[in-house]
Amino acid sequence: MEVYLHSNPEVSGVANAEICAGEVLPVEGLDAANYSSFTWTTDGDGYFDDSTALMPQYTPGTAETAAGEAVIHLTVGALGMCSDTTVDMTITIHALPTATGLSGDYEVCENDIFEITSNLTGTAPYTVEMNGMQFEVPTDVMSHQASIVSDTSFMITSVTDANGCTNIVEGEATSRCMLCRRLW
Repeated sequence: MEVYLHSNPEVSGVANAEICAGEVLPVEGLDAANYSSFTWTTDGDGYFDDSTALMPQYTPGTAETAAGEAVIHLTVGALGMCSDTTVDMTITIHALPTATGLSGDYEVCENDIFEITSNLTGTAPYTVEMNGMQFEVPTDVMSHQASIVSDTSFMITSVTDANGCTNIVEGEATSRCMLCRRLW
């Protein structure tokens, strides 16, 4: 009579993760021993590129993205009569930052200070790209002043928040420079 001794399956390196909306999570850094198979499942509506690989890629579904979280499970199949091992992983899905409220045409006098404001969503602080320059914005309201010497369009093209999430945005305000005269 032969007796085979199998150890229970082991998996290490499982850690919760954070991604931005629209990103795919590459599951990385896992190691396994004493296993026969891998099976990934989800509680949500996302999917795996290969649910039988140790380190697949996971694409969150629309409901998970809207909820801001996905929970995925790895079941490591045992050898022989040992019990399978299941580990969970929570993925935090950060919404993309936005910039709103920057629009319209404004008339200003030459050399006047024009204040550009926009409301930001996401997690402060932000980096806002406007007219090819980057501005650090510590709060959810961007306020930038510019001296106007000619007709100028101010265009916000991207916003990056503290989570590292970047969104391409469209917002434009145009200042029309009017030559102002004072009559004494």
